[in-house]
Amino acid sequence: MIRIDSQQLNGQIYNKLNNSYLLIGNEPLLIDESYDLINIAAKINGFQEHVNIAIDSNTNWINLFTICNSLSLFNYKKVINLQFTENCFNLLTIRKMKILHSLLSPDILLICRIKKLTKSVENSIWFREFFQSSVIISCWQLSENQLIKWILKRVENMNLIIDESAIKLLCCYYEGNLSALSQSLKFLHLQCPDSKITTSIVTESLSEAPFFSAISWVNTLLEGNIIRAINILKQLSSNDSDAIILFNTLQRDMLILVKLYHYQQQKSIRIIMDEYKIWKTRHSLFKIALKRLDSAHLQSILYQLIAIELSIKQNQYPIVWLQLELLSFIICKSIIIPADLSYVF
Repeated sequence: MIRIDSQQLNGQIYNKLNNSYLLIGNEPLLIDESYDLINIAAKINGFQEHVNIAIDSNTNWINLFTICNSLSLFNYKKVINLQFTENCFNLLTIRKMKILHSLLSPDILLICRIKKLTKSVENSIWFREFFQSSVIISCWQLSENQLIKWILKRVENMNLIIDESAIKLLCCYYEGNLSALSQSLKFLHLQCPDSKITTSIVTESLSEAPFFSAISWVNTLLEGNIIRAINILKQLSSNDSDAIILFNTLQRDMLILVKLYHYQQQKSIRIIMDEYKIWKTRHSLFKIALKRLDSAHLQSILYQLIAIELSIKQNQYPIVWLQLELLSFIICKSIIIPADLSYVF
């Protein structure tokens, strides 16, 4: 196995095209860009046909095996893209994967995409045998330092330079939404005729941005700006944003906020925030929220998070958006509701 991150793929793939790639992680842009890069290199090397198959409980394994066997009969070179769903590695899947491994040949380029692997699967004998000659590409959400390096590399590829303060502003605004950040950099490229991105240019660009991210909504909630928070939420809803992503982003920060509230008397808030890897650019926002919210409000927030999670599990997404709006008012301390009314929807 060769393990690299997505930023190293460009150099690796043009030195040698492997016959098997495993993309693993939760950052869609890095996964998509890595997938596109592999396909470009594959096309250059004569792999003209593409087959996309989801690996889940409904997978047609016979069809997949037939596709592999047909390669040796007609000498076609194909890219087979396997999209694995979560928790799909049961005994049946493992048995079928062993059969698939025996059918692979130099005329097959295999791309596997997996969001998350358990340690038991990664350390299993069958997994190690199947991917022993593979390039495993890490596509996880970037840390603060990684994101700064990513921005610098993108800007360099655009033949631009950027202020350090402008980088911090972009990081704070687009944390958790790499796709939106990528689009913003392309827009800034058009806006900077002198090839220099300054803080003022970024600030102006953000004020005119036609899109918002989940983190920009959460940051506004922490700040306590209810008018802006509701405006952002409505725009996210009208743009068909994923309510689950919004909920997961908010839930993570709210649970951290509760921990900060309860442990602030025992240790420094800064140390606690560092333990939970909260970006330094967001420290002040958490401190503002801590000063504004008391125990009763935090309890109401937790009850509403439970109610929203239940609605998501029941696929009641129109209700979820209403619950997110109600929760916005609670976080900004515009209202407080009793615990027994948290399931009002």
